[in-house]
Amino acid sequence: MSDARQDTEAELRRLAPAIARALGAGWCAREKHTRYQELAGPDGLLVWLAATHPDARKGRVVVRGSLPLRTRHGQILLDHGISNPQITVAIARGADAVAREIKRRLLPGYKRAVSKAQARIVLVEDEHDQIRTLAKRFGAICGVKVKTDDVRFYLPDELASYGSVTCQGDRVRIEGTFSVAQGEEILRALVALAKRGRV
Repeated sequence: MSDARQDTEAELRRLAPAIARALGAGWCAREKHTRYQELAGPDGLLVWLAATHPDARKGRVVVRGSLPLRTRHGQILLDHGISNPQITVAIARGADAVAREIKRRLLPGYKRAVSKAQARIVLVEDEHDQIRTLAKRFGAICGVKVKTDDVRFYLPDELASYGSVTCQGDRVRIEGTFSVAQGEEILRALVALAKRGRV
């Protein structure tokens, strides 16, 4: 690693708390890392400043916001399909100037991206709630126990037959050996869903 890049990284670590203060109320510098710094803001905003850009040797750092990724069910959404802006700034300009650039050039677009990501998460959570409800319905039909951590449903061990109802993404999977009565009830439920355009 060049001395110039090391100097940029060291200056970034030193200035991160001052940049957070200059961004205003609700902002603070979090754990310090070697090549990047995290600035946590109000309403779950999280900005990263990193000395990984090729221009780090020239004293410039990349500034980029982090989008929310995790649903309340624990699913990680890796691709929101949302444009998330990033900028580069000269760290030698000082904390106040860097904060002004973040406010002017990054935060408006980043906040829009966060809003879109949050809306996407709400949509996915609603879909998962519907799927979980459907899976529980089938679980009740099949007489299975519930494991709520991964929405997986298993028949009790003491039963001779085997079956499971698994909720995975936007699909419910039913497999196993069921009684005729259970199978007929599952089919009736599927037919009812098909009439409503759900399957």
